[in-house]
Amino acid sequence: MSRTRTIFIIPIPSKHGSAAELCSPFSYYIINIFLADLMLAVFESLMVVEKYYGHWILGRTTCTTALFLFLCGEGVVGNIHFLVSLNRTWAMFFPLHFRRNNTKRTAAGLCAQVWLGTVVAISVWLSFNFPYVVEPIGHCRLQVAAVRTVSIIMMPVFVTPTIFIIAIYPVLWRKHQAQRRIRENMQMEKGQHQSISTIGTTFGRRSIMHRPSVACQDDDGETADEDQPVSHAAAGGHEQQFSRARTARQKRQNMNNFLVLSWISFCAVVFWSPMVWYAVGEVAFPPRYFPDSSHSAVVLWVSCSTCLDPWMFIVTMPPLRKRIRQLLRL
Repeated sequence: MSRTRTIFIIPIPSKHGSAAELCSPFSYYIINIFLADLMLAVFESLMVVEKYYGHWILGRTTCTTALFLFLCGEGVVGNIHFLVSLNRTWAMFFPLHFRRNNTKRTAAGLCAQVWLGTVVAISVWLSFNFPYVVEPIGHCRLQVAAVRTVSIIMMPVFVTPTIFIIAIYPVLWRKHQAQRRIRENMQMEKGQHQSISTIGTTFGRRSIMHRPSVACQDDDGETADEDQPVSHAAAGGHEQQFSRARTARQKRQNMNNFLVLSWISFCAVVFWSPMVWYAVGEVAFPPRYFPDSSHSAVVLWVSCSTCLDPWMFIVTMPPLRKRIRQLLRL
């Protein structure tokens, strides 16, 4: 599983950054998710080694490093997903402010704050945990019961994004449906208006065709026919086609953006919620209720979502899908 994830993560940031059509503020979130997934891929490779030998053989320092990769990876993935959900909330409820301020600099700054805050918080957490990692190590895991106070303080890093994503999705769903109905009504009204304009243009062209053509000379000295409404009608037709194509692109983009949001909410409910409840349970109850086997199962389940993230973004982002096809020469 970790090998599959690494194959589809490593080439994407390089292709992503080199493609002009992919250089958007939203791309910064995707790149950071891929980088965090890469950290989780390294952690899972170390877990494969542990499963192969039946216990941890790489020492307490390497165990702490592996825990750092896992906790930072999950923290960054969860909080970047939170930023994506917050970005969609911002776009739906404050569209004018969103268009003015949703820049690459803003996205890069938010991602940098997530990385900095997560790395600092996890480093402090593991510094308290390190003295309790005693060799021989049967299973490399965080000693939550030994550092209970610090663990309680760290819980918001993982719990808050999941709660927000789950809570805000129904609100954004209703807003999305309302905006879709408004767009459909506007398109109907615009279509009726264009039909009336086309009828008026047709009658105008017929009346002009029955009048004698008058040649006049423009500033360049070339003769130009005075029968100009025909060209205006053709220009109007091209403008209508361009408007319909732009509307179709916007509709597809809105659908792709909401599909990404739906996927994030699905991951929060199905994959992350068990990990959140497990972590809260470890803090609230004695450690005997949470054996190493249950911890491994929960970690494996959470990792499934990060394995599926690259596929989801490839499906929902046409430029990225095009680059992947070029990369794989399909």
